[in-house]
Amino acid sequence: MKTPIFKPSILALAVASAPFAVLNALPAGAQPMLEEVIVTARKKPESLMDAPLSVTAVSGSNMDELGITDLGKLSTQVPGLTLGGGAQVDNIYIRGIGSGVNKGFEQSAGLYVDGIYQSRSRQFSSSMVDLQQVEVLRGPQSILFGKNTIAGAIKVETANPHVGDGFEGSVTADFEPDQETARGTVVLSGDLTDTLAARVAFRYQETDGYVYNNVRDADEMSKEDTLARLTLVWQPSDTVDITGKVSYLDMEGEGNTRVNVVADPSLLATRGQPGNSLGLTDVIGVIAAFAVPDYQEATGSKEYDSWLSNEGFYPGGTDTDEVEFLQTSLNVNWDIGDYTITSLTGYTDWDNTRVQDVDFHGGNVAGNVELETLEQISQELRIASNFDGRFNFVAGAYYEQQEGTIGGGQTVVDGSLGGVFGALPANALVPGAPDGLTLSDLGINSLWNGNVLAALGIEGLSGAEIDFAGYESNNDVDNETMAVFANVTFDITEALTLEVGGRYSDDSKEYFKTNAHGQGVPGSLVINRNSDGSLTEAGAADPLNAALNSVVIGGLLSRGTHEVNLDRSETNFDPSVKLLWNAGDDSLVYLSWSTGFKSGGFTGDSSTINPDGTPGPGTDFDDETAEAWELGVKSTLWGGRARIGANVFFTEVEDLQVGSFQGITFTTSNAGAMTSQGVEVESQVALTESLEIGVNLAYLNAEYDEHSAAACTIYQTAATVGTCTQDLAGETLPFAPELSGNLYAQYDYSLGDNLLLRLRGDANYKDEYFTDGDLDPNTLQESFWNFNARVGLGSNDGKWEVAAYGRNLTDERVITFSLDAPLSAGIYANGIAEPRVYGIQATYNF
Repeated sequence: MKTPIFKPSILALAVASAPFAVLNALPAGAQPMLEEVIVTARKKPESLMDAPLSVTAVSGSNMDELGITDLGKLSTQVPGLTLGGGAQVDNIYIRGIGSGVNKGFEQSAGLYVDGIYQSRSRQFSSSMVDLQQVEVLRGPQSILFGKNTIAGAIKVETANPHVGDGFEGSVTADFEPDQETARGTVVLSGDLTDTLAARVAFRYQETDGYVYNNVRDADEMSKEDTLARLTLVWQPSDTVDITGKVSYLDMEGEGNTRVNVVADPSLLATRGQPGNSLGLTDVIGVIAAFAVPDYQEATGSKEYDSWLSNEGFYPGGTDTDEVEFLQTSLNVNWDIGDYTITSLTGYTDWDNTRVQDVDFHGGNVAGNVELETLEQISQELRIASNFDGRFNFVAGAYYEQQEGTIGGGQTVVDGSLGGVFGALPANALVPGAPDGLTLSDLGINSLWNGNVLAALGIEGLSGAEIDFAGYESNNDVDNETMAVFANVTFDITEALTLEVGGRYSDDSKEYFKTNAHGQGVPGSLVINRNSDGSLTEAGAADPLNAALNSVVIGGLLSRGTHEVNLDRSETNFDPSVKLLWNAGDDSLVYLSWSTGFKSGGFTGDSSTINPDGTPGPGTDFDDETAEAWELGVKSTLWGGRARIGANVFFTEVEDLQVGSFQGITFTTSNAGAMTSQGVEVESQVALTESLEIGVNLAYLNAEYDEHSAAACTIYQTAATVGTCTQDLAGETLPFAPELSGNLYAQYDYSLGDNLLLRLRGDANYKDEYFTDGDLDPNTLQESFWNFNARVGLGSNDGKWEVAAYGRNLTDERVITFSLDAPLSAGIYANGIAEPRVYGIQATYNF
């Protein structure tokens, strides 16, 4: 085991001491006071300064004021958190720990909305409305939250009505002209009876998007989101509190936010070299990409331009992304003497359908219709003691069942690459490639009348028309989790407390993987089946298409026909120990040791099944485990005018689940180990009654300890004879900036008796980091500052306000993910975050 390095850099130490210098400069006699922040990070309300863990809390009102409607936009303001959309799964990393690109991976950071676990990565990027608070918990959270929290957890709490508060509500309208974004939000809350209160929240928003698609002459992704929530709180007595919620989301999007930041055709020249590792499938799509008129990489003034299109599949159409989500929850709290019994019941129904260009450039090569569904029920029962003595505890049991589909749908390859091969003889120059390079130089020597199969060694089929070939894959899942947990607190002295906890879990998974060949366009693929309904590679009426399926889909792309039943079960016990020292009335020092695990499972890609239909290497993967230490201090200073929290942490992860995309297939394994360690500082100061500032910083050193068979970059592959791997031991992990931070200032100024001027500014910094697991230099996101600001004018009583705000004011380009475009050596597909955004907002409260 690597020795923890609790030695932060000189810069981190200087930053940690900065808030104390500010405190010493406070004017004598000043009487401002910071508002107390209440968190539920330990499943009970407590002050942020009493919670013995690293947690950042962001209020829902602060998010609304800047037009932040999802967690992706929030991540730039939370040091140590990197969250952005991906090609097939979203990227969620805390302290450099996260999951790879495999759809079968569960997340390293758990997302909980009103206590209900959200298991799919794309739920992290869903729109949200009427939030009370978002809490980002860093480090393993296994005892109270369970598996898949080795990096941490993100808790989203929506707002509740309060019995006895009477009727209230708000109407808010936002408009962001650059993207034609309009958003309207209505919230109504009030008493229905003396013991029953209700709250209704509704939001509709639409946007044209911020990426211009040159092929379609349209802004993308355009979206329409409709969100609604009904919350009922019933308090039939002083000892019983029951909260029920029903939430609904409908999102419809057209287009995408993907660009090609780098597009380098020079690798085509290496294709013809003897023994070169680049295969035909690595370079064939580049030809189609550069045959698109005016195609270019999205650099300089083109950084928000895209050429992604599959006009051959969907003439005049666009990519689409549709999400429908329903969640219900019932939370019951019952006080019985010295005990509180809690029951939390949840039900989730989530459906996502995406039609997308999966060659990720303008050539007509590959298209996909992907289906992902989830139906989940969960039940948690807890009992917590409220003794006056030294001993207290919380204990409980948890059950969860998931059924659904991961990565189901249809993928189609155009054998003629949109007619490119039909127009180019074998001796034709390759579009976009170095001067003088022909198709023959690439080993494509026998094309005739558009017949790509002849180039693959299939004779006698020339003259036939190339059609689309494809496959339909489904991964039906049935997961069941049962767990029991307990955490015991013992006051050794009045100042010293020991906490000991543990969680035992039992998980079972069933996976039914199928893959079938067919012809047609995505969404209308005709599947080949035998007369008894079983799958077959044969059966196509057109022999050319049958051969295309067998050779291209089954051979080159490794998507053979199969029906495979897989299952696994696992048990795990995670302990934790914490020592707390109340060093005075306003200071807490804690030392914690904790463990966690991320569940094993099965890869979501069909390429791991052998040609004979048996599971091949990478079909399954084992649990990933973590062990973490954290030493922290929290202090409230200057009579409540300031607070500071700082910690040093060390986390070691074993049996690291690693997945990477290598042109046409996904590789999956438990590849080794990694270490994440660093320093975090979070502080706020009320300089005056009107002025508050805060500084949050993180220093992170996250690197591989072992990773000897990592995927190569495309340039390494081009320079290698035979199989290419690289050793990444000692290298920095992706999505792990060494330094990140947030500085904010808020100033309220009264303009007479009736008006209030509110000013707020945020400066957010992230150091450079890689956006793909192979650490290709072309996927490095450079360090950046992200500035947000808001100016609001309203009434002193809070009845109304009009405001102007801006996000990413310096228009920084931020890449959210990178990957090698399939079949296209040297072309990279990238997700891109929003550019500079200006908005105006009007709110009326009643």
